[in-house]
Amino acid sequence: MGRIVGTGMTLMVIATVANKAMTMLAQWVLGAKLSPEDFAVFAYATAIAGFTMVCREAGVRELLVQRGENHYEDLAGPGFWFALTWNIVVSVIMAAVALPLSHLLKQPLLAPMLWVIAAALPIGTVSGILQTSMRVHLKFRDFANNALLGSFARQGSTVLLALRGFGAMSLAWPVLVGTLGETLGAYFRTGDALWKRPAQPHRWRGIFRDTKWLMFASVANFAVDWGPFLLLGGITALSHAQSGILLHLAHAFTLTDREAGFFYFAFMITAQVGVLLSFNLALVLTPALARLNDEPERLANGVLRSLRTLMLAGSIGSLGLACVIDPLQHLLWPPIKGELIGKWHPAVPAVIILGVFFPWRITFGVSSSMLQAQGRFRLYAILTAIEGGGLTLFTILGAFISPTATTMAWWAGGWLFVSRLILTVWVMRSVRVGVVDVLLCTFPAWITALIAAAAGMACSHFIPFTRIIGPTHPRIIDIVSVLVSGSVCVLVFALICRTMLRRHLEEVLAVTPARIRPIASRLMLLPEPS
Repeated sequence: MGRIVGTGMTLMVIATVANKAMTMLAQWVLGAKLSPEDFAVFAYATAIAGFTMVCREAGVRELLVQRGENHYEDLAGPGFWFALTWNIVVSVIMAAVALPLSHLLKQPLLAPMLWVIAAALPIGTVSGILQTSMRVHLKFRDFANNALLGSFARQGSTVLLALRGFGAMSLAWPVLVGTLGETLGAYFRTGDALWKRPAQPHRWRGIFRDTKWLMFASVANFAVDWGPFLLLGGITALSHAQSGILLHLAHAFTLTDREAGFFYFAFMITAQVGVLLSFNLALVLTPALARLNDEPERLANGVLRSLRTLMLAGSIGSLGLACVIDPLQHLLWPPIKGELIGKWHPAVPAVIILGVFFPWRITFGVSSSMLQAQGRFRLYAILTAIEGGGLTLFTILGAFISPTATTMAWWAGGWLFVSRLILTVWVMRSVRVGVVDVLLCTFPAWITALIAAAAGMACSHFIPFTRIIGPTHPRIIDIVSVLVSGSVCVLVFALICRTMLRRHLEEVLAVTPARIRPIASRLMLLPEPS
């Protein structure tokens, strides 16, 4: 089981890295072509769409995973038709509310964005169920390849549309393009014509009864990442208020679309590591843990190993980005003539702050996978609602205190750290994992990454690259600064892990695919696991 999960997670990480590279390319183009206000309106549209959708596939995907391989064939037909019907109804509702919301929030582009996202929802039902089939049957290679196909379609169309001058809509149309790519890819990989399976409408009521908490959990899960942006759109709209109670609220909140766009930009860059690793972990871990429900010792051991491995990868990923973001943004989006700083320089402090706290976001994948594998959907929904609601509340509180991306990042990151630590400790008690075990699985890798990132940032700050290279070569200065800072960060992290966290590295090697294991062992100067 460890080999299967390790190979699956490695494939997902490879897919994540490839997706990250494509996303950075798209981010580079979008950062050059779009304004902070464009990013803000897309954040509002995505947040509204997410909450309007309530739950993709009506929770059927999570139900199929929890029920396992033995029940898939029986549930796939009625589950697909129930999910498709649900998605069609929700997409119609989303399309209907798009125009009124666009007028209410004073965002003309909001309506067409929501219409495009609504069109993608029913189409994605096929890929949603078929990709779940790959997970249930532990076919993670097919799943990773299909995810890559969708990512290529999404990010490639984003770049193309941005270069063609589609503006903010170059963030919306790729949602539909990526969904079509994933749907076609999933069908050709599985050959499963879901629409030919019997619908059995008489079973839909029972399916809804089993998935209602999963649907609520889906909304709460969405709030963990997008909840703040739903309210930020309403807050920035207050600036247009002319009279009445809204005018008083407008005086209390002075947040602009520009600052909201900076915060979303920083959040989106940082989340590429944390959220993708957490999401990919849940995809792989949930079906594996579901097979260990009758073996509590193995379940507890698997959860602890997952925590150690993911914190190791997530910490250096998030903090490594924070380490190089200042020279990197200056390199990718240099100041235009007559300006001293680049367009996205105000987002740099927020990226660094979120990078410090976002490794804890990865632990969400472990705790949520365990609860779903055990079928504790109600508890999973309630705890996720607490986390999502708290993140939204504290981000808005930060915007009230000081309407800047930096302040919002401090409040959002602080809540993320406190809530994740407390709830992870509390959830792990159900499999008899103590507080000390959780702390030993998480804090060492996080603190090591903090030290490594601080060392890398110190190099960028104290080494006089401008004096050494010369002020007439700003691009070369930025490239050297990124390379030196990043290399120092990785080197310090590797040295501390090799000397102080050897067990963590050995566990990573133990689940590494056989073809990669010898190379990884030699790089870490460790014996290859038998």
